[in-house]
Amino acid sequence: MTCNPNVQSVLFAVASRRRNEQTIGRIANALEATFQIPPGSHLVWVLGDGSERNNREALCTWTRRELRQIDRDVAARRVPELADRLHRQLTTWDLDRGAMA
Repeated sequence: MTCNPNVQSVLFAVASRRRNEQTIGRIANALEATFQIPPGSHLVWVLGDGSERNNREALCTWTRRELRQIDRDVAARRVPELADRLHRQLTTWDLDRGAMA
């Protein structure tokens, strides 16, 4: 029995999100220990968006937000390199294709 491609996509997305949340949790744990952030809710308004119940959830929100920003910053800096790599790949493919003709 084969799985519907749409179902597979959804399952992959769910698994990927779960892994991302686990990674965020591990990073937040490390930051919490490193900065000795105590239990409580006093950092919710500093680190979170106000919907968190405690410092731990606020730190997870902050970590998630910062990682997204880092991803955008890194991606923006990598675009010229990616364009160069794509150009080389397409040039190589075009040359290879011409050699086969």
